[in-house]
Amino acid sequence: MDTNVLKTFVAVCEYSGFSAAADKLGYTQSTVSSQIKQLENELDTVLFDRFYHRINLTEDGLIVLQHARNILESHEKMLEELKTPEIIKGNIRLAMSSSVCNRYFKDDFLKFRKQFPDIHLVVLESGTEQMFDMLRKNEVDLIFTLDSHIYDSEFIICAEHKEEVHFIAATDHPLLQRNELLLKEICSEDFVLTESNMSYRKLLNHELATQSLEILPILEIGNPLQICSLIENSKMISFLPDFITEDAYRNGYIKHLPIADCDVSVWTQLLIHGRTRAAMRHVKKSTDGQSWTAYLNSETGLSAATGYGLVTHAYNLAHGLVPTGAVTLCTIGDYIAMKLCGRQTPVIDASNAAGLGFLTQKSARLTKRYCAALALTRRFCRVSRRIVLSASAAAGRVLPQRLGIIRRAFFRQFGIASTICS
Repeated sequence: MDTNVLKTFVAVCEYSGFSAAADKLGYTQSTVSSQIKQLENELDTVLFDRFYHRINLTEDGLIVLQHARNILESHEKMLEELKTPEIIKGNIRLAMSSSVCNRYFKDDFLKFRKQFPDIHLVVLESGTEQMFDMLRKNEVDLIFTLDSHIYDSEFIICAEHKEEVHFIAATDHPLLQRNELLLKEICSEDFVLTESNMSYRKLLNHELATQSLEILPILEIGNPLQICSLIENSKMISFLPDFITEDAYRNGYIKHLPIADCDVSVWTQLLIHGRTRAAMRHVKKSTDGQSWTAYLNSETGLSAATGYGLVTHAYNLAHGLVPTGAVTLCTIGDYIAMKLCGRQTPVIDASNAAGLGFLTQKSARLTKRYCAALALTRRFCRVSRRIVLSASAAAGRVLPQRLGIIRRAFFRQFGIASTICS
């Protein structure tokens, strides 16, 4: 059970509402609602009675609230007792927009560097769509977006914040003499904007399109700080997040134009992929403080990534997270094939097994160096060896055999004549 979900539940109870709890925790209301729904599904009960805009705890909700507070209190005590100095080191691959880079790579990075001197950080600047593509392909560990609010069950939101964004102009710009402006009244002005595919520029274009309007900038440039500098010394206009322009605004070099009909909502969000959450965040408890991936790579001389199944399984076994009744592991595809064929154990072809990491493709057996690296966890070695279920695990024989079994299973399941694929 996720303690963060329990914290959200307790906050909803203490602040008497989803919206108030979201404001306190720094979440959106939809994120809070999703976490409460997740907890209700996990406990198979209803925690709140909902009447119009009011909520009341059910009888089960009262019970859960009492236990949730006890769990969170015990969790905090446990962390305090276990709190010991340890070295955290490794590599972090972060994708983010150039605007966010300008915001956080000043004093914030220097503080991070001072606190974690052994972390090697690789930052890649990219657009939102490219960031998610890299995250899905495990080319980066986490992404920091500046875009509309994004929610997808495939990804986990680690942090988020709504950002204000305004049209800006130099303090002596004639338009600032007006108390209110409409979008159509400023479209013919000289604009300096970021590229059309950049997050908040793309959102602005969408808002303009809904009003059948268009802005043709005289200059498009990717550096928002440079744009801000140009605006300070000219009669041009731009559209930028407040965190980019806050220094110039505070010093009186620029002002916000009073646009009445532009509703653009921009969020910064830090996200990771759900499938790598456990592997990314766990640090091996040892004197050197290595991650499990770094530890296994150094011990075996092989190359592994956090997404490898056997890296995650090694961590889970060492920390008691593998169910006691577990007898083997396999890929999702092999599990589906096992169920379709009515088998009790999966048959895994060599290429799938090699994809779990630390297995040789020809024999589909765990490498000796990997077994030696985990000599203290012999049960893991025994369980993992069951990936190889027969002497016919050679790549040339297992794959055709398995495909034939799956094909016949589909024929039986859906009543398709076997002559179709003969």
